[in-house]
Amino acid sequence: MEEAWVTSVLDQCRAANVLFFFKQWGGVQKKWNGRTLRGRTYDDMPARSTMSVPDADERRNLKARFDLMSLSFARGPIPLRARKAVDAEEGAAVS
Repeated sequence: MEEAWVTSVLDQCRAANVLFFFKQWGGVQKKWNGRTLRGRTYDDMPARSTMSVPDADERRNLKARFDLMSLSFARGPIPLRARKAVDAEEGAAVS
């Protein structure tokens, strides 16, 4: 793993105010390569979620709602119109 790539990710996280956790350097012998970056370790972790897991009835209701929403995607892709037809329509709208 290239250090420039890791430091780029670190810099992007800082710019976006996102926590950064650096596990270890890649390679064949990961343990020996260590996990320090720029002379320190990065162990930032987000706060643990306190949301409870929905009970079985609520999960079934959520699944049913999702299944209904997903039906609109099951019909297949939206057909693309031929480029000439689109150009002709745009030309007619401009005229």
